[in-house]
Amino acid sequence: MLDINNGQLLPTLENRWTIVCKIREYAPDLIICNRPNDYHPDHRYTGVLLQDAAFMVTVPNIAPDTPALRTNPVFLYFEDGFQKPSPFEPDIVCLPEVFPFANLTGPEPSLAESSEAPIGPFSRPFAEFAEKHKCHVVCPIHTVANGRYYNAAVFIDRHGQYVGQYQKMHPTVGEMDSGIAPGAAQPPVFKTDIGALGAGVGFLLLGYLSWKWLKTFWPTKHVHACSVIANRVIFNRRSGPKIAILSLSIHVMAVVIAWCAVRSISAPAAFEQLFMLVPPIMLITMLPISIAGWGVREATMGLAFGYAGLMSSEGVNISLLLGAVSFIVGGFGGLVWIFSAEKAAKGATPIEAHD
Repeated sequence: MLDINNGQLLPTLENRWTIVCKIREYAPDLIICNRPNDYHPDHRYTGVLLQDAAFMVTVPNIAPDTPALRTNPVFLYFEDGFQKPSPFEPDIVCLPEVFPFANLTGPEPSLAESSEAPIGPFSRPFAEFAEKHKCHVVCPIHTVANGRYYNAAVFIDRHGQYVGQYQKMHPTVGEMDSGIAPGAAQPPVFKTDIGALGAGVGFLLLGYLSWKWLKTFWPTKHVHACSVIANRVIFNRRSGPKIAILSLSIHVMAVVIAWCAVRSISAPAAFEQLFMLVPPIMLITMLPISIAGWGVREATMGLAFGYAGLMSSEGVNISLLLGAVSFIVGGFGGLVWIFSAEKAAKGATPIEAHD
């Protein structure tokens, strides 16, 4: 690609612009390179050049002869064993599809013998690796569900917990002859910690946008108004800390109630899983499409449990128990409000009409 002899690559300005133009020309989604502390100078300077070009590929007035990219590719480093200046720490480990059966000395096991639960004998060490190194792991295994076998990629989060699995949509003829079934036509979407953080930051940034259509277009004007209010409340010096503490307390209480419901029916769900699932479910139930969230909460909880690799029916049962407890607690809270001095004072204030 570049007319540079072995061992002669340098991180010059000319080479940086060349790399920027090449990235724009190919417009890749993913770029993998060596870290800038590799033993070989060509490897080392390739990492430096790509690091320097990573942002520049989206800047229009840099190398203007080639159109700037609208979105940045994902830049990743190869794994290495170098310890200085810092050891390699993975963010995501993606194992190849043939990894479970590569270099086997004996005959390849049958489909029934090689299939296992999402976190089973083969994938469990990688779940432990994910927990130890606080990284995500994509582990290829054969899974079985409802008597059907799938060539799957299991997604494991930073805590070593099973998040979900992608089942190969288009198996080869040989795989289908051996008994592998095609997966769902719609690939799954998994919730990650960085994804949830990005969604929250995006919601807050929405309030700073001054586009007129955001304030007038019916589907967006209410969301934009909520974002503006959220920014005013959260970033207020007086109310911000109080709101943060109250919000965290409410979410923790909801998770604890759900955890008590899980323990009462001996459902196979960990506290960490509930801590990730319950808050967004409670947010969805606030949509004004049901009475107190009934129905919406059950459907969402069942769907979320299914995506998390848990029994959907257990999610519905937990949702019903959570709703019942919330109703009872809300009833006591309503009585306290009805007989409170604040309610009496507000009830005595006449309602004024506003134009």
